[in-house]
Amino acid sequence: MAVSEWPPIVVLIVTYRRLALALATVRSIKEKLVYPNYGFHIADDGSGQEYIERLLQEIGPTYGVTISDAGRGGVGKSMNMGIAACLSRADYWLHLEDDWVLPTPLNLGPCVKLLDTDQTVGMVRLGRYSEGVKATTRGVVGQAWWHLEKGSGFFVFSGNPSLRHRRFHQAYGNYAEGLKPGETEVSYCWRFNTTPGPGIVWPAFMSDADAFHHIGDHQSFKWYMERDGKSGEEAAAIFEAMDKGLSA
Repeated sequence: MAVSEWPPIVVLIVTYRRLALALATVRSIKEKLVYPNYGFHIADDGSGQEYIERLLQEIGPTYGVTISDAGRGGVGKSMNMGIAACLSRADYWLHLEDDWVLPTPLNLGPCVKLLDTDQTVGMVRLGRYSEGVKATTRGVVGQAWWHLEKGSGFFVFSGNPSLRHRRFHQAYGNYAEGLKPGETEVSYCWRFNTTPGPGIVWPAFMSDADAFHHIGDHQSFKWYMERDGKSGEEAAAIFEAMDKGLSA
């Protein structure tokens, strides 16, 4: 297929003041994502112009890039603004927070073909698999997939990287706003499990070692905000000090 025949995908990077991690995420996509027609959207939450310019420099001039700024409205607002911007450009978006990288090349072609073929599916999950979730195998577009059973575990939906179709957002709506990061994900997990709508699959042909890897455990807003009661700004200041120490 020619490049123009592949539907566009927008890589959504949800970010706030974690520059080293965000840069690693961008590099990983550019180096290891296999797909002929994609661009970027930066969903920032008030990191400042210098931060955005550094990300744009890393992305480079080859890709179409759009930017939204939630202005410290929180992760839910930032994701909602980012998703709206992505859907104004395409029917597909690759949903990424700014601390996930690919260890090996990932071809999104089969995932796009699945979502284009099977209207009962709205998301291909591409991060780690949650324990305890039940699934059934199904064969679509010549590949095997695990179709995750809605309600079989709380984290059937999770904040892991995923390729999503417009119909997923149409069915389940926006993220809750004004919540802390972990609470935002829990709220959406509950909504997915209790609302009729398109399902989630995980590629059975992909090993867990080949899925997106999380590199931000040591710089977690969830950890500092929900365990220690810090604000997002206070947590980000800690992360920036870590970055300076690592680069010194």
